[in-house]
Amino acid sequence: MSSQVLENKPEFKEYLKNPSVSRDGKVAAIEEMFGVSGKGKGKKISPVTQNLMVAMAGNNRIGDAGKVANAYVQLMKAKRGETDAIITSASALDAKQLAFITDVLKKQAGGKNVSITTQVNPGIVGGLQLQIGDQFLDLSVKSRIQALSTTLRSS
Repeated sequence: MSSQVLENKPEFKEYLKNPSVSRDGKVAAIEEMFGVSGKGKGKKISPVTQNLMVAMAGNNRIGDAGKVANAYVQLMKAKRGETDAIITSASALDAKQLAFITDVLKKQAGGKNVSITTQVNPGIVGGLQLQIGDQFLDLSVKSRIQALSTTLRSS
């Protein structure tokens, strides 16, 4: 179960978080869904995943399944040496710009795979903002203007 399933099925997410549904009811629903009881369609789900979901339902933590899935994805990316990068620009980047930035980021990451997500935020006026893991590099025009403004005020 990934966080995408929970985001795409808001009624399922609400059911899992609903405190009025008993733990036994959630366990039974999860067992049926993942095929533990033999009735479900979860034949493609591994026994480890089935057991995890049943244990989380039994401990009234099934509402955190999305967090567990996201943590697992992050661990697997770390194991494979993948790095996530978010590039924010004032306007959409063309293919040539994106290719150049991707090459630079891969070199900086020591040859690791870099998974790039792009965002457009006209509020940064120009330039780029890069989020790579827990590091943030602000090369935007907006931040330069704010820095100049701060310097001028302190003079």
